[in-house]
Amino acid sequence: MTFGELKTLFESYTGIIDDVDNAQLALWFNEAQLDLAYDLGPVASADISAADNDYSPGGDWLAVVACDIPYTRLPNGKLRFGSGSGKIYYRAMPEAFTGIDDGQESGLPRAAHYLPALFAAARYWDTESEGDGEESGQAAKWLGYYYQGKNLAKARSLTGQNPIDRWQVAEQ
Repeated sequence: MTFGELKTLFESYTGIIDDVDNAQLALWFNEAQLDLAYDLGPVASADISAADNDYSPGGDWLAVVACDIPYTRLPNGKLRFGSGSGKIYYRAMPEAFTGIDDGQESGLPRAAHYLPALFAAARYWDTESEGDGEESGQAAKWLGYYYQGKNLAKARSLTGQNPIDRWQVAEQ
């Protein structure tokens, strides 16, 4: 989804139109994108070898998904590799929304595109509540929807198996 589409979705969830500026929405959308990217973000790779000891991950680095050779994470966040060479696969941070371009696309998988709008709705109601129990309940409700959607998307993405592979197709 684009930033503009997420904004429209946020407005439909909250019933609030033009009450929240784009900078605030971008902040909330980016907070959700970062949370989602640890489990669902795009996977990137880098060539590595044992000679790359004290490897410092790049700026878009979030979390290791897999590595062809053994490694140890050092206290400073750098990686030290065992012998050999191979690839390291990691979750990369999606590009942050600026709030300026309504056509800016989310870098998350399509199935997770609607989730930042749910998160933003929760943050909006939390900000507006100021001790009001009803509005605090709205915040909790929307945050619950966000985590349900995140957990469902995560569970579906972690199956890693094409359902068709499990079918037994009889030959005719």
